[in-house]
Amino acid sequence: MKKLTLALLVLFPFFGLLGQSKQDYIWLFGYDSWAATENPIFGGSVIDFNQDPPATFIDLRDMNINATLASICDTAGNLLLYSNGIYIANAQHDTIANSEGLNPGGTLGFDSYGMRLPQGALLLPLPESESEFVLLHEGYKVIANPPPLPGIDLACGPFYETRIDMSLNGGAGGVIYKNYIILDDTLDAGKLVATRHANGRDWWVVLPEYDSPRIYRFLLSPGGIQILPPQILEDTLWNGLGQAVFSPDGSKYVHLSLYDWGNNFLTIFDFDRCSGIFSSIGQINYAETDAHGGVAISPNSRYLYLCAQQEVYQFDMWANDIEASRGTVAVYDGYFEPIPGFNDSVAMTFFFAQLTPNGKIVIGQGSTVRSLHVINQPDLPGEACEVLQHAIMTPTLKGPALPNYPNFRLGPLPGSGCDTLGPLAAFSHVPAGLAVDFNDESLKNPTSWHWDFGDGQGSQEQYPQHQYETEGAYDVCLEVRNAYGADTLCKTITVTTVGTSYAGADAGVRLYPNPSRSEATLALPGSSGAVYDFVLQSADGRIVLQKSGLTPGNHLLSLSHLPAAVYLANVLLDGRQVWIEKFVIVM
Repeated sequence: MKKLTLALLVLFPFFGLLGQSKQDYIWLFGYDSWAATENPIFGGSVIDFNQDPPATFIDLRDMNINATLASICDTAGNLLLYSNGIYIANAQHDTIANSEGLNPGGTLGFDSYGMRLPQGALLLPLPESESEFVLLHEGYKVIANPPPLPGIDLACGPFYETRIDMSLNGGAGGVIYKNYIILDDTLDAGKLVATRHANGRDWWVVLPEYDSPRIYRFLLSPGGIQILPPQILEDTLWNGLGQAVFSPDGSKYVHLSLYDWGNNFLTIFDFDRCSGIFSSIGQINYAETDAHGGVAISPNSRYLYLCAQQEVYQFDMWANDIEASRGTVAVYDGYFEPIPGFNDSVAMTFFFAQLTPNGKIVIGQGSTVRSLHVINQPDLPGEACEVLQHAIMTPTLKGPALPNYPNFRLGPLPGSGCDTLGPLAAFSHVPAGLAVDFNDESLKNPTSWHWDFGDGQGSQEQYPQHQYETEGAYDVCLEVRNAYGADTLCKTITVTTVGTSYAGADAGVRLYPNPSRSEATLALPGSSGAVYDFVLQSADGRIVLQKSGLTPGNHLLSLSHLPAAVYLANVLLDGRQVWIEKFVIVM
């Protein structure tokens, strides 16, 4: 497998995401290995977010990926499963036993190429199972247009479940059952999305009915998937090519439909993660003759990006008038990508969009190309969001598919009536000689922490530093608690003085004032030659502010774009964490 590091490091900062599920860290693109033998520009490509910076891989496999793609990794970021809507493969690219023949009668002859249905499939872990996964998928349905419209329209249905157990066949996986009909109705084309329930364990899955105000709601829990009564919305969700998305915090749902020439509908809802109820914010008809488009939402859940083929628009969803907040942040620059081996080129306009694990937004194109656009700073307003056109190039040609991922790192909703699950203990450590910094990475809102450092000492702090007396191996345990339960995790760590010691490197680090409002000063100690990096993370682990290549001295940080909340501030020296502290922003 050949690896190619992406050239634009600005798109992929080195600092990894701490303490988070990495189930969306492998992005698959491209075509099968047979095509690559005929023309090396074909074949599979991968973007791997486990690496710093993320890298692209040429990946020879048998599956063609067209417009439908569902994939999932384990929590450590290792690929487990993927599907093109026709069959399922595992990480070794072998067909999973009994997975062929998905969507019976509803593939429209695309069996060898992969389904051409964006957001037509979704892979989720079965809650509280270590080995079972749920593939949710839709078949095509062809219907006649109502008079006076000519011709036919493409819709979806039925809505299926296929259950996979990765403990079968020696870990190669197997299908327990497939093509189980959850719902047999005429549904909107694609737009199959999910978000976490407020309990932080289960999943809400939603699908609109075809040209209807009815939206179907499903709940995936340890007992399987159940259908809830549909909700009748205030706005009709029109069928058409488009995209749906939940905001990263799960509080907003956005539906884009390119209904017909000059009638493109962007509909925005509030969503209650506890009850599963939608509340309409409004429907915008932006009346452009787009042939394709997509939507994505910034990591801080504030800015909605509409990819309208020739333009990218930004909406502020915190504004009193969301429609009036629209601003143009990019216009198609006229670039045509040449296709190697073919006497042809393709206009690199804007299509589907997807939030990346490291807080960028990637925008694809609707044809077979290599390029991808990137919104580099989507949490920032206006042109400061930095739309970089055709900034990434995969090693091989790819279809229009982008991965269809929910926010796997979204936890429970604190303070809601549904936040009733006990915490899940997790932690990491950063050694600096005999001094070790311990970082709590527990999930599901613990309220107390008890550390046992394995040498007879302990701490009740969330992020303690401990000084060991001697080198050696120590069994470290963290017990976390909240009102609903407790959990304990133990690890064996090795403490040694071999290598560069960073003890005391944080002695002069200051971030003040704390609490802050619109700006703060970061003071970094040391002599010339020291290179620091600063990372500010939200409570759910998202990187909301990052500064790289900082030298000793004072640095003014602008915080005006961040909401009032408690954050975690990190300072790294030569790539290693040397300082960590809670930081509060107030209104």
